[in-house]
Amino acid sequence: MKVAVLGATGFIGQNLVERLRKSGLGVLACDIARPPDSQDDFMLVDVTQYDEVQNSVKEASQVVFLAAHSLPESLVDPRRNLEVNQGGLLNVLDVLRKAGGGRLLFASASSVYGNPPPGPVLESTACTPKTPYAVTKYASEHYLRVFHELYGIEYVAFRLFNVYGPGQLPQSKALIPRVLDLIMRNQEVEVFGDGSQSRDFIFVDDVSRVFENALRLDVSGEVVNLGTGQMTSIADVVRICGDVSGHDPRIKRLPARPGEISNFCADTGKLRSLLQMKETTSVRDGIGKTYEWLTSLVDEKSEKTSQESSQKRKTR
Repeated sequence: MKVAVLGATGFIGQNLVERLRKSGLGVLACDIARPPDSQDDFMLVDVTQYDEVQNSVKEASQVVFLAAHSLPESLVDPRRNLEVNQGGLLNVLDVLRKAGGGRLLFASASSVYGNPPPGPVLESTACTPKTPYAVTKYASEHYLRVFHELYGIEYVAFRLFNVYGPGQLPQSKALIPRVLDLIMRNQEVEVFGDGSQSRDFIFVDDVSRVFENALRLDVSGEVVNLGTGQMTSIADVVRICGDVSGHDPRIKRLPARPGEISNFCADTGKLRSLLQMKETTSVRDGIGKTYEWLTSLVDEKSEKTSQESSQKRKTR
């Protein structure tokens, strides 16, 4: 099996490629920029360029589409968001169509639901996307369905909930690495309202494991929630971040944000039955592993700075 992973140098992509390589699968890692430590089985690919997509996909038995223009970026540049998220996927689908078929795993998003009722959300719940990013993800799910019905292209679309873990930088503004970073630097952590708003946080290793299972299993034509089915409040996330780091968070209370979803998590019935997802990493264990990774980055940066300072003194 040869798997082309588009978006391989992103947060989830890095983790997935590493897992697939360790499991013995052939992987062609593809992205718009080459990472510093890229291996021979890496290809520069801009998903908005048809020829580049064609070259990357032509020898792969399966494709994983992780390439994305982010939700925050979609609010600034919705046209580019459309080009990458939807146009990029259409390039892959058209290549597979012309090749006579294929199989594609697609990273959709839980934001397609918009403002669903509180509690576990079924895949059948009505979707009302609230951002250009969510619109592109929802429209892409329908393109997958149509290409499946018309041309027999197999697919699984995963609606990702709040993914976190090693590789997710604080600059991403994702909650867990941002809170850990603020605590490590003894800065205030902003909490809106009483912090009781709850989300479904899923560790990136669990996400990678599901994608690997999907590559190996005969599952197709499905949209599947990819979360844990468990809700963790923002206040508990901040408390756990403080516990694993050994520091008391400095919390700054702010007014509740109007219209914010109170409780939101995945119904994981399909995930467990179709993708053999039995257990997931606890939030405490996942945050602990994320903290270890972030501290290793700080240690590496400190060591590099020390070495550079030492070298400057020697050259004076």
